[in-house]
Parts: sequence; structure tokens; C-alpha cells
Amino acid sequence: MKNSNRIISYRSGTEGMDTVTYFFEASNEVVAFDAQLSPDIARRALTYLRQFTDKPITWLVITQPTPDKFNGSSIFQEAGAKILCSVSTTKHFPEIHSHKEFYFKNTTTLFRKKAYPKPPIPNLEFSDSYLLTLSGNEEVYLRSINRPAAAACHTVAHIPSLNSLITGDIIHHKAHCWLEGGLKAGHFDPDIESWITILNDISQRYPLSTIAYGGRGRNTNLKDAVEEQTNYLRKSLEIIQSEIRKLGFNAKEFLGPNSEEMYKDLATKFQLHFPEHELPYLIEGGTYSLVEKILHSQRQYQ
Repeated sequence: MKNSNRIISYRSGTEGMDTVTYFFEASNEVVAFDAQLSPDIARRALTYLRQFTDKPITWLVITQPTPDKFNGSSIFQEAGAKILCSVSTTKHFPEIHSHKEFYFKNTTTLFRKKAYPKPPIPNLEFSDSYLLTLSGNEEVYLRSINRPAAAACHTVAHIPSLNSLITGDIIHHKAHCWLEGGLKAGHFDPDIESWITILNDISQRYPLSTIAYGGRGRNTNLKDAVEEQTNYLRKSLEIIQSEIRKLGFNAKEFLGPNSEEMYKDLATKFQLHFPEHELPYLIEGGTYSLVEKILHSQRQYQ
């Protein structure tokens, strides 16, 4: 008898920013959540899935408008999946795609010799919420969160039969976060308080015993995931603010061309506060917009 009603997880390496694709294996089909940073990584995710099941992939749910969640979408479509995402997510595709295409093609080697993937065209969009009912009567409840956290907007997916919540990058349990924020008018604008508001909301909306499957890191119950994520975000602000105060006028060098060592040192500070957390490289590459925002608010850049 074939297995069913389980979640299969595929995690990329650092080349894909350690992004996790989740596969909900139901009775007759598979629903995928997030498509990885590149088509090549998406192919590896599907190859991994086929070690466990040969059931067809019918849907790909994109949880947020960031390239590590949608760049590999075409590979899932080739495998037969239809793309499902919120209206808010689709709205943000063009701007984030244009911005990140320039970044990845000019500052990394990932797409240097390959065409950069085009943004996906969804088969189905929803505004606030959507109930996805599968052929075996399994249900996936999708809810759009039209406010910023790790990205400009988010979608969470509740699977009651598994007592599970797919959260995307809202939660990174025991892993450092990419704190870049959502793209707004051409600039990334991290909003930590908005992120914490989302965490509070999902902790009130779903049972605290629900297992949270985050975009990176470990899976755990929603109560612990929300508490630790909230603490992490508040501490992140404190660490950066403390470092800026300590550096004084020299903190403006965070904005200069030779800031690489400063961000490495910042990652070390984070690791001292969170010794159990993995992926410190995300601090090196993903805190620049939060640092800049704090610098501007404290007028240290002048």
C-alpha cells in the first residue's frame, strides 16, 4: 500500500539559500510548496520526491514573492503542477523579479551562463483565503497575509489532517533569518514589528500544538516556533542597534564598498547570541537593508 498523508521535505544547499520545498503527499496526489531558487535545484527537488512516491504533483503553492520560492516554477509545471498563489503575491512578481534578476546575473555565478527564469503565471489566484480540496478529500486551507515580514506579503497553508502549518519564511526555527524585508518602491524595507504582528496572529488563529514547517530551519510546534522567532527578531534589532552605537560615526562604513568584514563580524555577534542557530551566512548577506534603515533612523550616516 502506498504511503499517504505525510510531508516530504527537500532542502537545497547554500547555492539555493538552504530553502526548503515541502511536498504534501495525499491519497492520490502531491501538493508542493515553493519551487526553489533555480530550475536546476527544482529538478533536484523533484528527483528527491520520486524516491518516496510516484503520485502526480497537481499543485504548486507559492508562499511569498521571493525568487527562492518561484524561480523553479517552470519545472513543476513541466511535471504537471498548476500554480496557485495569492493575488498579492502575483502583484509583487514583476518588481522583485526585475530587481533580483539584475542582482543574480551581475553579482553571482548562479545564472551567469544561463537565462534567468521568467516569473510564473499562476493558474489560480485567490484574494484572502482559499480551500484547496484534493481528490482524496484532503483539505489545504490557504490564507493570504497582505503585510510584510520576510517578504512583502505571505501565504500560510494549514493542513488539518496532519496538524501542520506551512509558513514560508515567516518562521526560521533554530536558523538565522534573511532580514532583507519586502521590496517597496525599489528598495527593501524590513518591518520587524509587522513581522511580529503576523507571528502573534498565526499563534492565535491556529492550535499551538500545530507543527510549523518554516522556510528554513527545523520543524516544531507553533507555540515554540512563534515564541523563539519573536525573541529572535527583537534581539536582532538590539544587536544591530548596539553595534551601530558602539561604532559611532564609523558605523556609516556599513554603507560603504568595504563593508564585507563588518557584516561578517555582525554575523559573529548574532552567533554568540544564538549559538544553536545555523546558517549565519544569511546574516552576512541579508541584514544590509535593516542596518541601513536603523542607520538612517539614528542619522549615523550623516
